This record gives sequence, structure tokens and C-alpha cells, in this order.
Amino acid sequence: MKRTAMALVVLLSGCISGPNYLSNSVRDARNKSYVENPIGTALITDVLPVYPLVELLASVPDVLVVNPIQFWGFDIWRGKGTGFRHDNPPRGKESWLESLVARADEPFDAGREPVALPASMRK
Repeated sequence: MKRTAMALVVLLSGCISGPNYLSNSVRDARNKSYVENPIGTALITDVLPVYPLVELLASVPDVLVVNPIQFWGFDIWRGKGTGFRHDNPPRGKESWLESLVARADEPFDAGREPVALPASMRK
């Protein structure tokens, strides 16, 4: 019994820490959908939890099949992990945070001096 439990622990290691191809693909689709239609995406994410349920269903094969194969079949032998390449969504409007950081060096309309941001936060 102990050997079986130990074998399962060893075989299932790397299950959650893998690239999660399926669930990350759902997240990318939700992100793209949000850029194109924020109200509709909010409805099927928050009111009717379609995206969260699909993401949960996608994470099951990720954890049980995809991630262990990636970990034991490839990553452990190369000594390097495999990352998921996210899709860039179509360019939407600039977020309020992006616009704040991009315009940090410009004076405000009221003539006040801008808030100085650290150099690491500037583009």
C-alpha cells in the first residue's frame, strides 16, 4: 500500500506545475473576448459562470494528462520547463493604468506638476 501511494505521488508530480495548455487557452479566449466585448464577457464570466466552468473542465485533463506527459516526457530530461505562449489579444483601448504611466512625464491640464514615477515603471 505504501509503495503504491509513493508510486502515485512520483507519477503525479509535475501535474499542476506544468504549462496548463488547455486552461491557459481558455484564459486567452476570455481575454480576447473581453477586449472585443467587455459587457458580454462580464455577463458570461461573472453572472453566468461559463468561462470559469470551462476553465475548470479544461484544467482536469491538464492536470491528469497534459502536464505529466510534458513534465516526465520532456522537461525533466532537458532540465528546463516549457512555458505557454499566450496569444496577444487585438489591441483595445488603452487602459487607465497604461495611460497614467505613459503620460507620467506630461503636465496635467490644470498646470500642476505630474506625479513622479520611478524609472522602472516608465516605458
